[in-house]
Amino acid sequence: MFNRITYASIDEVTVPIESASWNHKRLIALVVITSTLFVTLGSRSPAVSVFPKKTITGLATTQVRDCSFEECFASSCDARTAPFICQRFQGGPHGGCSASPWVEGTCDDSCNLEVCESLSIPADTESCLGVQCGEEWCDNGQMCGDSAPYQCQVGSARFGCAGDYYQWTLKTASAVCSDCCDVTTC
Repeated sequence: MFNRITYASIDEVTVPIESASWNHKRLIALVVITSTLFVTLGSRSPAVSVFPKKTITGLATTQVRDCSFEECFASSCDARTAPFICQRFQGGPHGGCSASPWVEGTCDDSCNLEVCESLSIPADTESCLGVQCGEEWCDNGQMCGDSAPYQCQVGSARFGCAGDYYQWTLKTASAVCSDCCDVTTC
């Protein structure tokens, strides 16, 4: 009348487990297939690509132009880690930085910042060299040392010191520093 229920202990249960070598083979196959697809199709992300210095245009590729002097120094991108800057996208300014060329459809006009270090700075470019600090600044300002005599006076970098006389003019946005002087004039 009553059915008896019997429980099995863990020692009595047998679960088939695939061999370690079979799992290892499946993992290797998955890695090979994924790598092959990535290299063959490329990346859809503008930050990661296997196509250096070129953009994808269907099956053809086009070279990315070098940035101009103005583009080089207006950019806040790091030319060593993200040298490809998108200047315009969908008719408006963009300014995005990328470690690899922009994929077609993600940027309308881009350039390569790697050429920037080789460009000559024109002699008439504004700098802090020889700019008078003013008596009040010389008397009350935080003075920079001899190795960094160029000091920012206005902006978020106020009191900042630099050894490069273009640091606060050409190489920095005006919101960061809009006025500088040469403390050797004090």
